[in-house]
Amino acid sequence: MERIINLTQKSAQWFHVQRFYREIEALSRYALTIIEDPSLSSLEVSSEILSSELSEAASTFNKIPTEIKVKLDHPFKQLKDIVLGENGLVTLRKRELLLEIVGKSLINENQRFTLLVDEASSALVKQEIQETQEATATTESLRQKYMLILLFATTVGLFSIGALMYFYLIRNIISRLSWLSNAMQSIASR
Repeated sequence: MERIINLTQKSAQWFHVQRFYREIEALSRYALTIIEDPSLSSLEVSSEILSSELSEAASTFNKIPTEIKVKLDHPFKQLKDIVLGENGLVTLRKRELLLEIVGKSLINENQRFTLLVDEASSALVKQEIQETQEATATTESLRQKYMLILLFATTVGLFSIGALMYFYLIRNIISRLSWLSNAMQSIASR
């Protein structure tokens, strides 16, 4: 009977070790799901569940035999730090979600600025195109005016050359050459 009692006491000690092991497994599952929480509110809920599970594991940890507790004390503290510490999973996920919110806000602001710049650029391009078209029309009008002026000047120049030929060449030079030719013929016929 004493042997049964002794065996029962040893089994009771191992019961807490087994329970602690199951709680650590549950903590690992919660820790894995917490890194995929899509929002801050779901992260808060998961964090509360994780804290509760960690408290239960700590309570069970205090009930396990001392020789095992001494060996698991440092790893259990590390697990607490990994899960809920200053640089733990919960804190890092919270920072990540906050950065994601800020990033989305910055992306939206960037898109808004891009639209404003696009609108301003389009307005400037339209204005420059309109000014270019107006300058082209003005230049074309001036070109046509100057073309008419050049045609008029050329026509006046041609008429001037014709008048010069008529009045100077025909009247003076040709009549003198005719007189000279007649004079030479009359000398030659004598």
